Amino acid sequence: MLKNSPVQRLHSAIITVAEGGTVFSPDVLDFIRSQVHMPNRDVFASLTQRELEVVALIAEGLSNEQIAQRLFIANGTVRNHISTILEKTTLDHRTQIAVHYLGRR
Repeated sequence: MLKNSPVQRLHSAIITVAEGGTVFSPDVLDFIRSQVHMPNRDVFASLTQRELEVVALIAEGLSNEQIAQRLFIANGTVRNHISTILEKTTLDHRTQIAVHYLGRR
């Protein structure tokens, strides 16, 4: 997050990080996208609809607990979905999931 971010966004970011989530400001994401070579293939092509929902929520910066609450599923189920997503996409961690997802827009 950048120090000139709106107070409400900073507040939400602090809560998200405290709950184990990850937060990126749009400016930082733009920089990351410019530095990362994005493959031409759609790494998410093999994912189920539910896995794509989890990907979108990861890209919003939600923690596993927040994703579980939003989708009305258990934390363990979120962890299983993330493991499956990482395996299917051959990505290494949730930050890469978010970067690839946001790079497709």
